Amino acid sequence: MSIQNLQELKTLVVDNQGIVTIPMKELKDAAKQGESLKSGVREKITNELRKIGLEHTEKELPNSQYAHVRIYQSGSNVAKILEAAKLTDAQGDYDEILRRAASSDQTALLSEVKDLREEAAILDRIRDVLQCQE
Repeated sequence: MSIQNLQELKTLVVDNQGIVTIPMKELKDAAKQGESLKSGVREKITNELRKIGLEHTEKELPNSQYAHVRIYQSGSNVAKILEAAKLTDAQGDYDEILRRAASSDQTALLSEVKDLREEAAILDRIRDVLQCQE
């Protein structure tokens, strides 16, 4: 599936329980940002995502079109878990949010996460090979 614009991306995120992972090239194309992935372009994409209620898990978007980026809906349950995992200050009970997320029947989910991590490691190796060929 090719995402034509950021509104389609938002619909995709919402339809997938608040989170999707897509290639950086697809995000760049949906944001109508031409060929370059320079710092200013990546910053502009981040700002455009925020305007429509989306965030990305990375501190900065990657500069490789072969990298994948995880996009999530601000304020969603997924967002609460992701943000709780990042925050360690005493304000707010972020530990409790994580405990509740983990206390649900997560056996199948944990197995799936393990499989996804293994797939991600393979994709990282492939991306490294492709970048060396550029």
